[in-house]
Amino acid sequence: MNRIVPIVAAETGYHTKHPGYTCSLSELATLSSEGSGEHPKMPIDPDLAKGTKQGYVFALTGFDVLHYKIAAEPATPSAGHRAFCADESGVLKFSKNGKASTCLSSGQNFGEDSGDVTAGFSVD
Repeated sequence: MNRIVPIVAAETGYHTKHPGYTCSLSELATLSSEGSGEHPKMPIDPDLAKGTKQGYVFALTGFDVLHYKIAAEPATPSAGHRAFCADESGVLKFSKNGKASTCLSSGQNFGEDSGDVTAGFSVD
C-alpha cells in the first residue's frame, strides 16, 4: 500500500504539468528527480520504477488524458496475499485474493473489513 501512495502523488504531479497521465513508472521516476519549488520531488525510487518492489509487481494501466489505474499484486505467495490499487481519484483499495484485476474492478476501500492491509507490505 505505501508504494501505491507515492505513485498516486507522482501521477497527480505529472498531470498538473502535462495534458494527461503517464503509463510509465520510469517516466514518473525521471520526473521525480527534476522537481523543485512549486513542483517538489516525488518519491518514486529506481526499484519501484522498474515495476517491482518488496515482492510485488506494479503496473500502470487504463491511462488517457483523464484516467489511470495503478495496481500491485504479489509476485509470489510469500510476498503477501493482497493486491493493492488506486486510480486518479486517489482512493486506495485492496483485494484479498491477491489479483490486481479484482482490486481494480471490485476492490474494497481501506477501512472496509481491511484487517491488516499491510501484511506482506513494509510501511517504512
